[in-house]
Amino acid sequence: MTSVAELAWRQDWDAVRRSVEAGADVNAPFFGKTALQWAAYHGDNTTLAALAGAPAIEIDARDLENACTALHWAVLKSNLEAVHVLLAAHANAHAVTQDGQTPLQLAIATNAHAIADRLQDAMNMPPVKEELDGKGGARLSFIRTGDVARVHAWLAQAADTVIESRDDSDKTPLMLAAAGGHHTIVELLLERGPDVDATDAMGRTALMYAALSGHPIILDMLLGHFADMDVVDNDGASVQLLLHAQLSDKSHSASELARFQRCLATLQKEAQYRETSTAYRMKVRASILKRMEQGFDATVFKMAVHCDPSLGRWCLNHALIVDRHALSFHELEKIYGTRGVKKSPLYTLLHLPSDEAYEAQRICLDHLVMRRVLDLKWELFGQRMFIERVLMYGLFVTTMTISASLDDSNRKQPDVILSFSAVNWAVVVLFLVCGWLGAQALRPSMLWRLARYFVDGRCTAYDGLVQVTASDKRKAKWLILALTVSIAIAGCVPACWLLLSINLDDWFLPFKIVNLALLFCTALYFLSTELRELRGDTAALLDPTDKSKRVRWSSSTYLTSFVNWYRLLVYLIIAIGYVPWEIGAYGVVVPTFWHICLGTFLSLSLWVLSLEFLQVHPTTGYLLPMIQGLLVDVGNFILLYGVLQWGLSCAYLHIVQHDADATGFGIWFRAFTFAYFALFGEFRLDENFKSDDSVLLTYFRILAQVQAAIASVLLMNMLIAMMNKRVLEGLEKAKIQALASYAKCILRLEMAMSPSTQAKVMHLADVDGHECLNPLFFTPLARTEVALSPDDLVTIDTLKTHQLSWRRVLESLQSLLLEQLEPTHLFETCEQLLTTQFSLFMHKPHVNLLSAPSLLAQLVTSLATILSTVDGLRPHQVAHLEQHVWPAFHAKGAQLAATARDALNYEAATGHTAVERQLRAMDERHQRQLEAQQAVFAEQLETQRLATDAQLMAMERRLATLIQSLRPSGGAP
Repeated sequence: MTSVAELAWRQDWDAVRRSVEAGADVNAPFFGKTALQWAAYHGDNTTLAALAGAPAIEIDARDLENACTALHWAVLKSNLEAVHVLLAAHANAHAVTQDGQTPLQLAIATNAHAIADRLQDAMNMPPVKEELDGKGGARLSFIRTGDVARVHAWLAQAADTVIESRDDSDKTPLMLAAAGGHHTIVELLLERGPDVDATDAMGRTALMYAALSGHPIILDMLLGHFADMDVVDNDGASVQLLLHAQLSDKSHSASELARFQRCLATLQKEAQYRETSTAYRMKVRASILKRMEQGFDATVFKMAVHCDPSLGRWCLNHALIVDRHALSFHELEKIYGTRGVKKSPLYTLLHLPSDEAYEAQRICLDHLVMRRVLDLKWELFGQRMFIERVLMYGLFVTTMTISASLDDSNRKQPDVILSFSAVNWAVVVLFLVCGWLGAQALRPSMLWRLARYFVDGRCTAYDGLVQVTASDKRKAKWLILALTVSIAIAGCVPACWLLLSINLDDWFLPFKIVNLALLFCTALYFLSTELRELRGDTAALLDPTDKSKRVRWSSSTYLTSFVNWYRLLVYLIIAIGYVPWEIGAYGVVVPTFWHICLGTFLSLSLWVLSLEFLQVHPTTGYLLPMIQGLLVDVGNFILLYGVLQWGLSCAYLHIVQHDADATGFGIWFRAFTFAYFALFGEFRLDENFKSDDSVLLTYFRILAQVQAAIASVLLMNMLIAMMNKRVLEGLEKAKIQALASYAKCILRLEMAMSPSTQAKVMHLADVDGHECLNPLFFTPLARTEVALSPDDLVTIDTLKTHQLSWRRVLESLQSLLLEQLEPTHLFETCEQLLTTQFSLFMHKPHVNLLSAPSLLAQLVTSLATILSTVDGLRPHQVAHLEQHVWPAFHAKGAQLAATARDALNYEAATGHTAVERQLRAMDERHQRQLEAQQAVFAEQLETQRLATDAQLMAMERRLATLIQSLRPSGGAP
């Protein structure tokens, strides 16, 4: 039966209206659009009004290509009447496309001022509390109120797709039933197989609503259908975090808290069950394969990586378009992350459990597509923010070092340290100012303007008709660098000359105060960046109007890092301790030894923390993860040697040489110091031991020898062996660890940005101020410019194999169809049209074999439409096509999808890709052919040898006969 959307695509409006009156499914899509969207696209307002008034219509349904609603299409077609009709049907005027465009933005872009005014009025109106259905009641209100009888009737009359319909707050029927605690309705809905992990506008699922409402039975029902427990909402909170927030709310009654506690216990039991459940993994795997047919989705990618990294690689593979000389990318903006940092694939890959992290990062993070995403993030914001951080940190560590180096004694000798410090300070400040200003030119819009100058000599706003290449941008960056360095050097030379030529005797105190002021400001700057990163990694911010949204610091992975805690501690000590103390804000004079000790400790800490900036270096980035492992080995060694160190320190109290007025602690510390340095061979017994008793002196000499044997020889060599093993293991994983360090640096920078800034850097504004997705997301890469690893080559070969399989199947189906038509007069009439349609599908740049059944179903529809327009097609021919030819198309689609699933299952079981499997099979066939050829060759050689031997024997016989015939009769031999 022809769907309503297909009739709308054909513009058969009378048939569409008859189907609506007959109660047909009005939400089923055709070629990615519903009937309502096709009506808005073609501009038939009468049919649009009929569809908008249908009881089961999804007024805000989105198309598959751009996530446009019918209202978006009405605006794009400048159809004011259609906009009126849709807004009257309560269409969402705030809906956005996958590029973030609202209908109002599209109206402004197309200069449709009347439509823009109407949309502006609709957006300023208060939201309608209840959207009305065709029967005068609130849409889906019978589910909210728990009207089981009406739900039965609704499910019996409506199509299967109505189970995914939405109310005015973007909630599905399952969400409404779960929130209302209607067990029977939830059971009825689950029988229809809805998407239990669907999210609403807040990013929450039915499982979250069941938990927030305190319905443990419904929660268990949803978990029985393997609802995802790891989904996070728009605030980054999972269902367990939401429950913890409810339990911490003291306004709930005891019974409510008990229900929340039961829900939490149910989730914890389910989490333990799923860790070892084969049925759960099989269900999740099947769900992932099903959802992978629809293209890339960050939620599916997260599930795939946790279930099996090879599934994640499959998701990334189909974002890659392989050409002969170039590599292009499909849906790259989705992989980049358009739904927030914590929902991006990069965040997923960098926040995996430690036992899963390396394998997933080796397979997915080192994937060609993810490396391209990292390059995009680095160019769009990473490079600029990194330079800003490095420059500010250079000022930070310089001012701290200068402050620690200066004390009151420098007033008497200002030319010794003060002159050098002042010159160093001036150079750093000038380079900071020039470098900061130069880094602003690396913003996407400004960099595009400068790069355009090398194309057409103009430096204006973004223009989609002007092609700016990577080479042009490199020239612009070199220009920025040259100008920045030149200006900085030009300013440093006179500044240094001036500082060296003046008398600094009276400038000590002002210089110290200015330096401390800069130190305080830079400390506040880095504290603010750390706070922004912490907020970006925290589940939610404080919202007094919503008790489910509270600051959940425990959800932040930022606080799980010791380095982050140490960094915060150092910054806080500088900002609220060191600087106020130095300027006398606490009314206490700073002793010199405290100034030196605390100042050098803070300065050294900042220098050590600066090692994190090496994360972006391609060759030394792997050293940081390796150092962490080495520190673990050192810590284990300290635990082992600490017992011996403590005992030896106590033993040496009786023999170690000390001052006459030394206290007990001073003697013990001297003994501890001797025992520690003895670990590295510093004994000097004559200087450190003092005793008049020769027996005692001999005893401790023997004890020192035992320490040298145990500590210096045995334990130190054991530590070296442990560290060597750690280094060798680290070198094997060096490439992936270096890439992970680089990715973590970029992710930290991204998390310090606000959500609006994260979205803004992805777009470029044209002359009229309209934002467009940066062309970098669509720019192909020449294969000669990409460093392809062996895994990348395998990925490319895999995609080529898929394309070849797809084309061969279509060629066979094309031959099958044309063979059926060739004996008839229809062959000459429609051959070109059919061949063109096959060619369009055959040369699709992006083919996901898992979606082959739906693609071939679309092809069947297109071919049937073409044949239906040809006169002379007899009924028995149509029946033959429907009974024999079209089923062959569907069978081939199912076969391709099954082959793809089998390949994925094989990869999961063996770790080998399909191409690797084919290469091994080819090697085996080649080896068998070689062995067969060798056997044939050996047999031929043996045959030739036997033939040669036979010929030689025959020749010998003939020669003997000839000799015998030449002898004289009766003569001597």
